[in-house]
Amino acid sequence: EEIGGKLEALRRAVALDPLTEALNRRSLEEALVREMRIADRYGNPLAVILCDLDRFKSINDRFGHQEGDCALRAFSRIVRGCLRSGDLFGRWGGAAFLVGAPVAAPGGAAVAERLRGALETVTRATPVPLTASFGVSVYVPGEPLEALVQRADEAMYRAKEGGRNRVESA
Repeated sequence: EEIGGKLEALRRAVALDPLTEALNRRSLEEALVREMRIADRYGNPLAVILCDLDRFKSINDRFGHQEGDCALRAFSRIVRGCLRSGDLFGRWGGAAFLVGAPVAAPGGAAVAERLRGALETVTRATPVPLTASFGVSVYVPGEPLEALVQRADEAMYRAKEGGRNRVESA
């Protein structure tokens, strides 16, 4: 039993981002590729949502990196609380996170809007209110992971350019 517990702790340490407890990028990419193969085989939909905390650098600059870390942990906790058990969630890098959800285009945008609204509502009364910009893309069978994420990234930047705290679809 002790060995099993240690193995599980090791698995978690290898798979999770230590700050946010979301999947780390490597684990997230592996899980997304598995989901893409399932989508190819069975024709299941798969949406990718790339989200980035708005003005995160200013949080670090104004309040310090410890408050920035608190913001990242809070964001991760809020998002995990909104997702279903079959959804993927991980830290893509910096203040960017990625969600993989087995839904078609309208469902992906709806998931992103639910996350956006939850973040806005939960942190409205906190010392550092958080918002995020979201970009949604839907997997095209046979498409490489890089292209899928790139389309979500472009949509996310459109959300930022459009005023932040928004959802845009590819």
